[in-house]
Amino acid sequence: MDQLPEKWAIKLDCQEVVDYANEYGFAPPYVKNEGYYAHFPNFVGGTTCCVVKKGYVEITIEDFRKLVLKNSILIGYKLVKPEFEKAVIEIINNNHKFWWESYANNCFKEYGYHFAYNENIDNKSINSILKKSGVLDLWFEPVYEMKYKIGDWITILNYDSEVHSAYNKTFQIEKLLHGKIWDKNSLFPISVEFIRKATLTEIKKLIKCVTLGSFGSKFEITRNKIICEKLEIPIEIILEIIDKYSTFKNSFNKIGGIIELTPLDSTRIFEIKIPWSNSILGLFSIIELREIYKIYKELRNVE
Repeated sequence: MDQLPEKWAIKLDCQEVVDYANEYGFAPPYVKNEGYYAHFPNFVGGTTCCVVKKGYVEITIEDFRKLVLKNSILIGYKLVKPEFEKAVIEIINNNHKFWWESYANNCFKEYGYHFAYNENIDNKSINSILKKSGVLDLWFEPVYEMKYKIGDWITILNYDSEVHSAYNKTFQIEKLLHGKIWDKNSLFPISVEFIRKATLTEIKKLIKCVTLGSFGSKFEITRNKIICEKLEIPIEIILEIIDKYSTFKNSFNKIGGIIELTPLDSTRIFEIKIPWSNSILGLFSIIELREIYKIYKELRNVE
């Protein structure tokens, strides 16, 4: 499908669809329900029904991602008419029977498609051969993957500091919904049409790795996260220590339910450990924690 129908419906069996329905549906909240279809635009008095309402066209999750979320790319094709497998081999070329039976079928098991988009054989595009033969759209379904995912580093195209004041030019996706993305501290989304994947050079500017503490713990600091030995330490906790360390008592446990921080009043050194394993990440002075926050703050200001 290349164009979204004027009225469309989709099974309510995927969280992406549920999220969309909760945003644009007639009477949210909605939950996953394989027996119901969500309709857009809403019909009179509702969004969901156990059948596709008259006048609506059912679309697939791939169509939804491509045409509604606009956040998917074509990665390959899968054969949905297995009875035509022999015919496909003949069209491609009988000399490549082994290629199909081994490579293509193994590829399907691992990736969900039999051959990749624009994959060549004998210097000819497989999808072009099948398209020319008139069977690509009849016997195959396109397979898509999400172009952008939570945690991806992206860069805003045609960045304008006034228009995009809530964002840095390059940042990690913290939230992804309805084909739009959010930074951790932004209130307004940006559509995927206006972003691209960040380059390695752009990303390196926004990540600092330092070794601190009595155990030589390695910190990876970005503008959104502080990771120490694969454990995320909320910046709020470090700020709380910096702001209030002089008034802490002898015990301070399970802050945020993630880590334990115990100040040793005589030396102003803080022990950071993981509660569920009781493994200690290290002892950190207030000076070191201030250094972590300083780096974090500097990264927040990089465009």
